[in-house]
Formats: sequence, structure tokens, C-alpha cells
Amino acid sequence: MGNDQILAYFKKHQKHFKKQLKLVIVNKDDKYVFKIRKSTKHLQALFYFIEQYSPESFQESKPVRSIKKLFRRIGEVHDHQVLHQLVLKYEAILLINFKPLRQFIEKQEKYYIKECKKYLKKFDQKLIHDVERQIRILQISNDFSLNEKVKEYIEHKEEVIRMLSHFLNNDEKLHIVRIALKDIHFLTEIRKDIEEDYKERHDQILELEKHLQKWHDNVLLLNKIELFLQNDIKISKADQIDYNLFVTLIKIRKDELLAGAKVLLTQLFKVNFTENELA
Repeated sequence: MGNDQILAYFKKHQKHFKKQLKLVIVNKDDKYVFKIRKSTKHLQALFYFIEQYSPESFQESKPVRSIKKLFRRIGEVHDHQVLHQLVLKYEAILLINFKPLRQFIEKQEKYYIKECKKYLKKFDQKLIHDVERQIRILQISNDFSLNEKVKEYIEHKEEVIRMLSHFLNNDEKLHIVRIALKDIHFLTEIRKDIEEDYKERHDQILELEKHLQKWHDNVLLLNKIELFLQNDIKISKADQIDYNLFVTLIKIRKDELLAGAKVLLTQLFKVNFTENELA
């Protein structure tokens, strides 16, 4: 994998991002806000990699701050869209209607869509070119090989995962593992195009990442239900029983996903869990 491969990867997703951004700006339909997230996920992983090996002046620059805010805005919209769909799935399982909760989530989703579209419309696309410029600067550095740094970065993230995998009952630690997997996933997309033996590993990482994403969605839903119940004083005793059942089911599902993640972590990263950790 040569340095040109990384730049080509960046340009590919930069082009897709600009196309989606234009659709957000010229259309009122909110679906384009959701579609733009896919391109930003690829850019985000590469962006954090480039930031890691760039000078502090770049890390604290306006482009970096603005792009990070862009990622957050799009992520907020996506989270609420997922939560809405997740509530519908649990309603089908429990045969209970949680319409007030869905309305609570929808109201927040509309707010985040409004804020996201506002930010996207005023976002200066030239800031993305500053990232490309930084990639080119790193390319021509005599003592810097993007090829080696990608491998080094992935190995570092894998070590973080192995270390934190022994603290998976801590939601914060597991969230860090999930983010590290996302970075590995998108950076291995660059490698798998060149290295045949990396294709299978990339697919395995993708499976684990999806597993932990579902876990994360359930954690967000638990937090959202707690916030909803704190804000809604009109919940009857009968409704409270339904919500208690809802929360119990989410926690069971969350534990199932965590157990499955441990199996995949053992297979992929040779994590040696103790019997207590697997219990």
C-alpha cells in the first residue's frame, strides 16, 4: 500500500461527501442528512489518523475544530434516527405502545436535524482541502511513511482494544473499544484492497463492529428512557410497569450483545478472558 492509496481513498470519500452536502443544501427532504453520514464515517477515521501524526498547530486549527463539530452534528441526527427505529422493534416484541417516548425522541430528532442542516449549509468546504493538504505534506516528508504509519496506527488501536477488553462491564471503556474498531475498520479498507490476507480480517472486524454498534444503540436507548421518565410527570402506574419491563428487556439484550462481543474479541484479538469476565 503506497502513500497514493491513502490520498486516493481520501479523495474518493471527499467527492462523495461534497455530492451529499450539495443535496442537503438544495433539498428540504431530511433523508439527505441521513445519507451524508456514510461518507463522513470514512473521512472521520482517516481524519483522526492524519491528526494523530500532524503537528499541534494542525490539531488546534480552525479546520480541525470545524470538521469535528461537523462529525458531531451528523452523529446526533443518526443516533436519534436509530433510537426511533429501535423503539419500534421493541414495541413489536413486547406488544406495547410507547408512543409518548417515540414522540419525545422525534422532537429531539427534529431539533438535531435543524441544527445539523444549519451547520452543513454554512460549512466551508475549503476546510476539507486543508486535510488533503496535510496528507500531501506528510507524503513528502522524508522521515514519514504513511504506509508504515497506517500499520502502526492500527496496531496501536488493536492494543487499546486488547487492554480495555478486560473492562467491558464499564460502558465508557466499551465505548472506547467501539470507536477504536471503527477506526480500524475504515483504515483496513485501504489495506484490504492491496493485501489479500487482510480481506478476511476486515470482514471479521466489520462483524464485531456491528455487534458493538447494536450494544451502543441499546445503551443510548436506556439513557433516553431515563431522561424521558424524568421529564414526563404524566406516567401512570400501569405505564411505569410497562417501562420497567421495557428497560429490563433492553438490559437483557445489552448483556447478550456484550457476551457475543467477548467471543468475537477472543477470536480476533486473542483476548484471554477469565471465567469471571465471561460470566
